[in-house]
Amino acid sequence: MMTVQVDPNSKLIELGGGGNPALPPRCRGGNSLNVDVAQVNGPDGQPMVDVIHDFNHPLPFTDNEFDASLSVFALEHISYRNIRSFLKECFRIIKAGSKAVFVAPNTEKQLEVILKRIKGDTKALPDKPDDDFAAYSCILFGDQDYKGNHHCAFLSPTIAQQLFTEAGFYPVQIQPYGDLQTDMV
Repeated sequence: MMTVQVDPNSKLIELGGGGNPALPPRCRGGNSLNVDVAQVNGPDGQPMVDVIHDFNHPLPFTDNEFDASLSVFALEHISYRNIRSFLKECFRIIKAGSKAVFVAPNTEKQLEVILKRIKGDTKALPDKPDDDFAAYSCILFGDQDYKGNHHCAFLSPTIAQQLFTEAGFYPVQIQPYGDLQTDMV
């Protein structure tokens, strides 16, 4: 679970919030903009996404438009060929000195955990079923329970540091995230 404290007067953007945004979207009475690749409706049938946009293309916002950005488990769904340009776009749309927070899988750590499990450490994936094939496939390639819900990029702390620095972000801080620490923020 992630807790996000925000200034109610800030203009925030969430990239990839879908039907479970961490920030309250404008379409639901909040003050944040939820951008995703498709519209998702909440349990009440009302939209959860403010702007529909394919992240493999330039973002439709002006330079320095937002006070901060958040993206939770969306970066890995963008083609590895386009992640550099997407991150440059993310840097472009936030104001100088703003924060950008991304949560993404640490593929390197995921592979380590899978290898431990293969070598007999049954505690390596305590929350996964006994079906190792399904568990490993899901971890590495996404749930694949709807179109586009698959992973398209290998990410690790070293690679993330390089990508974010190339895009203009500074300083870049990366730390483990989640119970198994197979994700990073």
